[in-house]
Amino acid sequence: KNYAIKASVSKGRGSARRIEVETQNITRLDVFWNGRPQASLDVTGRLTHLEVPAGVSEGVKPMELLLHGFEGDKPVAVFRKRI
Repeated sequence: KNYAIKASVSKGRGSARRIEVETQNITRLDVFWNGRPQASLDVTGRLTHLEVPAGVSEGVKPMELLLHGFEGDKPVAVFRKRI
């Protein structure tokens, strides 16, 4: 089975960051921004959207998005992007 995570980051409301994640065979995503946990999301389709609050995304350069992908409880993929 193939597993995949791809993500893009754009400006959200105010100074928040909007994240669009495309996945393949992933049922859960754990989301980290600048090393801090932000969310654990159940994935039901190929596209998932979320927003990282403004306070979390300020003051750190470079910023980093880290996504851990799971199938059930089994870790199957990792995505890392510096912004």
